[in-house]
Amino acid sequence: MAIRGLKEAVRLLSGVLAIGRESLLADLHIEPLEKNSQATVIRAVDGGSRVLFDLPGIVIGAYRVSSVEWTPFQLKDIQGDMVVESITKGDQKELLSVMGYGEDKESWEAAALAVGLRRKMLEWETIYNCVKEVSSGGTVLVDGSLDPVLAPVKEISEMALEMGKERGVNVVGVSKSSDLSSHGLPYLPLLEWKAITQGVDSSWISTIRHSKQFSTYIVKFAQHSNHVFRVDVSKDGSTEAVASLCDLCNDAGYPGYPYPLARAHNISVIDGNTARDLKFELECMLAGDESVFWKCLSRNFHKVLDGGVL
Repeated sequence: MAIRGLKEAVRLLSGVLAIGRESLLADLHIEPLEKNSQATVIRAVDGGSRVLFDLPGIVIGAYRVSSVEWTPFQLKDIQGDMVVESITKGDQKELLSVMGYGEDKESWEAAALAVGLRRKMLEWETIYNCVKEVSSGGTVLVDGSLDPVLAPVKEISEMALEMGKERGVNVVGVSKSSDLSSHGLPYLPLLEWKAITQGVDSSWISTIRHSKQFSTYIVKFAQHSNHVFRVDVSKDGSTEAVASLCDLCNDAGYPGYPYPLARAHNISVIDGNTARDLKFELECMLAGDESVFWKCLSRNFHKVLDGGVL
């Protein structure tokens, strides 16, 4: 089998990696992240979503948002209810427009984005409620950035951050990936590379920017981890709020990542088995002519073709 274009891709990639790397690194400083006392109370929030059916005229998706309450003495799961939501193609078009997308998205991708926005809105509603419930000095951990760009989510996120400021609650967002970059070079791998080449063998932190509502850092929480994260800390928080999470990032299954967030993810995720159960339950509720029409509506030959692909 002939492969065309591979050498050209390598050449271009090498060029992108080399351009301006040294000058950018000169402006980015890595500092040791000194561990301090653990946070006293943490509420971690995450959600999961999945498209069940992407049909002509309608999308049926499922999502749920859960939280985990952590104290030095216990870990409590608070699993959210499963929400099955039907979104018409008209509603989907409107949701995509709110997110800044046109009509050029593939059907499955558009469906996933629409269901994901519904989940994200519920996530921030849950975060807002957690900020209200946590006592002063506590921390609410968020999966992702504290700067959701979508208007329906941004409004409630700003309310949550303002309430955190009023009540003395730190809101900390941890992003597993990030678009933050300079001259096309993303900060996460750039700073990781700098730490490796400088022989930094410890937890570290690098300040990226300060805004009106929060500060943004790139952080390596655990010495033995290969992963770095974008971390946003609400305005009245500080690097101490980041350092207080270090001792929660030593779980062997999720090295370098705050365990309460990993736990919140695991009790929220909608895996393949759960999705199949939901689909089966929905189909069982249809009867007679409805059942026959449903089978006609949901038939898709792509499933036949893809079933033979290893």
